Amino acid sequence: MSDIRFVFLGVVLVLATLDAFSTWMLILFYTTDIDIVGLVNYNFMIMSAVQLVFALLSYRQFITRIRRAGDLSIVLLLLLAATVLGVASMVVGVFEGADLGLRHAVTHFYGLGMPLVCLALASQFELSDIDRVNVHVVWFAWCYSIISFSGILVYAVLYYLGYITYFGLGTNAHYVFPWLIASKGPLLILPVGFLILISGKRAVLLNFIVQSMVYFSRDAFRRPLLGAALSVGTVATVYFLTQYTSLLDRFVLSIGAAFNLSDPQSLLVAFGGRGEEVVGIQQYFAAHPLDILLGAPPGASYQWVIEASSLDQAKNYAHVTPFGLVFRYGIIFTVALYGLFAYFLIKYFSPKDPYYLVFVGIVSSTAFGANMIVDPTTWLFIGLMLKLSRKPVARASAPASAVVPGHEGVDCR
Repeated sequence: MSDIRFVFLGVVLVLATLDAFSTWMLILFYTTDIDIVGLVNYNFMIMSAVQLVFALLSYRQFITRIRRAGDLSIVLLLLLAATVLGVASMVVGVFEGADLGLRHAVTHFYGLGMPLVCLALASQFELSDIDRVNVHVVWFAWCYSIISFSGILVYAVLYYLGYITYFGLGTNAHYVFPWLIASKGPLLILPVGFLILISGKRAVLLNFIVQSMVYFSRDAFRRPLLGAALSVGTVATVYFLTQYTSLLDRFVLSIGAAFNLSDPQSLLVAFGGRGEEVVGIQQYFAAHPLDILLGAPPGASYQWVIEASSLDQAKNYAHVTPFGLVFRYGIIFTVALYGLFAYFLIKYFSPKDPYYLVFVGIVSSTAFGANMIVDPTTWLFIGLMLKLSRKPVARASAPASAVVPGHEGVDCR
């Protein structure tokens, strides 16, 4: 049964690669108004179902290994506790006649069940498996990059030719960027950064900057001249881009709009609808103050109102993930989860390790997107980081050299 782990990992990562086609789906939507972007959500559900099948087939191995899974076990226990409390909260809400919607209840529990099955798969891998796991992950990273970045190039050409009017094409580059530089070296930061820049997505660019800063952090402190050169180069690049190109115009507009948030249009420009989500959540808790502790009952929702576009919609998640988690699962759960993340960022600090860098990107991305509550790739990589990252306690037992065959730059000792 041991090899079944790698079969399921390979299948899940093939499905994760399909997310890269969302760039092409968006191009299709922008140029023809044919909207099939929502298909990515079905892919996420299939990924979760595949990992659920693995958990059911391998429940004995799962139970045995999870007892010694360390930090991963703590995250699992937190998720299980939130699930139990959610069930109890929903029962109470039904008896009290609360306005609960089935779709919102399903997504509430999906946001807990999906991480559980992802961590169940990740928990089955040990440091001795790292070479075989790396082969799958590097394959995923390169296939994802080729599909998504080629889409960005086509999108940029269509945008500058005038066939597309909206400047912004998102991709989850933070999953793959660390593996690209790990396998081919840091110079790959330049073409990747350029592609992300011409995509027009502020969140993707900020994630890229955060991961790059962490990647060079240790070198910058040990070699002050290198740190100074990187700082001067960054400032000069930003100055050039703002003065002589339009690539950072959305950032400039956002900063200007942030100083006038009393204006609905400025709020929309600054945060792209995320600010209105936070406002809606605040209004819900103002009406239900006790719910802030353990979250709104599964099935509850808040009103997402964008005055600038007359939009009024019921939602139970938010793109600013911490606020979405507080709404669904409460402030106690959210503080505990992010406290663990902060602890992991310190404990597993290894800026050249791609597993750690992906985790950095995942944490930073929660400030802008909802991947953590919808995308199984996020939780699979969190689990793999906790099992395979170059943590100090594991270095003594790790292989002397664990390099992916054919990708000698990936050193996961």
